[in-house]
Amino acid sequence: MASSMVNGVVGQGVHLHALQGLEIVTVDHEKEESENGVMHISRTKRSVSIKVLTPEGEVYKLQ
Repeated sequence: MASSMVNGVVGQGVHLHALQGLEIVTVDHEKEESENGVMHISRTKRSVSIKVLTPEGEVYKLQ
C-alpha cells in the first residue's frame, strides 16, 4: 500500500517537505458460539500513516 511508496521529498526551497509513508496492519480476533460449535473469526484492518517533516523541523503525523 503506502509503505515506502510515498517516501521522498516534495516542493522546493522554503516549501520543501520530507515524507515517510507507513502501512499499519492490525488483526481483530472474535469468537462466536452457536449450537453448531465455536467459530473463530479474524479481521485484518489496514490503514496508512504519513509523517511530514517541514523545513522548520516540525513533524506532523497524518492518519
